[in-house]
Amino acid sequence: MEVVEKLKIGILPQSPDGTWKQAPKFLNDKSKPECELLEIPHIESLESLLRDGNLDLMAISSRKWEQCDKQGLVVLGSLPRREPTWILISEDKPEYLQKGALVIIDNPLLVRQMKRARSDLEIKNSEWLEKQEGIPEIMDNKSQWLDECRKSGLIDGFVTPRGAYDLIYPRPRRHTLGIQRDEPTRERFIPPPMGGFTLLIARVGFPVKELVGLIDEASSLSYRLEKSVFDSLPNNLKEITGLIIEQRKIGTLIRQAKGNDDEHILESVLDPYKRPSNSAKRVEMMIETLNPNGTRTASCERLSTIEDSSMAIIRLLQEWNILIKSMTSEHEPSSRKFPQLSDEENEQFMSAQPAMMNLFESDEN
Repeated sequence: MEVVEKLKIGILPQSPDGTWKQAPKFLNDKSKPECELLEIPHIESLESLLRDGNLDLMAISSRKWEQCDKQGLVVLGSLPRREPTWILISEDKPEYLQKGALVIIDNPLLVRQMKRARSDLEIKNSEWLEKQEGIPEIMDNKSQWLDECRKSGLIDGFVTPRGAYDLIYPRPRRHTLGIQRDEPTRERFIPPPMGGFTLLIARVGFPVKELVGLIDEASSLSYRLEKSVFDSLPNNLKEITGLIIEQRKIGTLIRQAKGNDDEHILESVLDPYKRPSNSAKRVEMMIETLNPNGTRTASCERLSTIEDSSMAIIRLLQEWNILIKSMTSEHEPSSRKFPQLSDEENEQFMSAQPAMMNLFESDEN
């Protein structure tokens, strides 16, 4: 009888990024190659054990991978992507929170997006909350502590990644801060880049054939494309830019486009006879950057075939860079007049104008 060696895969225990929950559930499925999961308390120990050959793989989030010493290690692929959008923990949805409700948000992008959705909310960070009187004892589990503050009536809610929500007991009410593809009238929240990926990391030269059935091709493609865009962003804009790139089936796109009367999407996925084009899937790309108080947004979107996705991300970045430059630049006076405009309108058009958007200074009075 042939003895099949199990793949030894290291994971971090109960990390707030959600990998500790997804990896065992996915990798222990009987339809997958046999795996032995080992919980290792520190990322440095995971790296050391992997390099020394005591582990075959480690399963970690894309954010953790960015913190690693990558020498001699390589990303082989990704497990199916977890939902990358963040959530609001509160009794009510964002739209129904009372005026002036106090919400704790630490992520700079989510702060700006929430201000865009609800400019009347009072938004603070957890560092501010720690300095207030009468707060519950601070815990290592930050999300659990924030929920204790919420239950004590000190705050009305807080925003957290989904993985951190799984560490709260008992589970409170949650509300998805979603992309709102099916509800375009609601404010959307394009998530921070690189969220929801659980990567399989191995030593350079590890045989990829051993991972048949473990790697999700759609998620792995999304990771490669999203990382390429993320790495191209200026460092000072990475924390205030939302980004998501993922595969969408044509049937889903058509239903969504018809529901939203989106002729642009329909034209891109249907042939002249109104039939779905040959390619069964598309890659959807969304990127947005906001000013501090959420009153201005620079946003670009593209939809491409899988084959054209590499060129599409180049076009996406070009459009986004042009838009950012245009919106953040002052407009010099012009000598050109338009006969269709009145003298007053021409004077306004020809005069110098300040930049439409300041990315780092609030325009609030």
